[in-house]
Amino acid sequence: MREYSESFKRKIVQRLLAPGGPTAVALSAETGVHQTTLSRWLRDARSLAPMSDDARRSAPWGELRLPPAGGAA
Repeated sequence: MREYSESFKRKIVQRLLAPGGPTAVALSAETGVHQTTLSRWLRDARSLAPMSDDARRSAPWGELRLPPAGGAA
């Protein structure tokens, strides 16, 4: 299984969450990342509780804290 950088995942999730942004199916066709992988990244980002401003500034993901690659989904 291919591993993607945290930066790449963050950019993809931000695009999926953007108003009027692409669907996971459309972004999959554009990027070559399987649709179920994109949907999982989005689901993981949405399932995490909001962070405090201090934690958000120090987190590598900013507001979008996804579990590390290979973590439980």
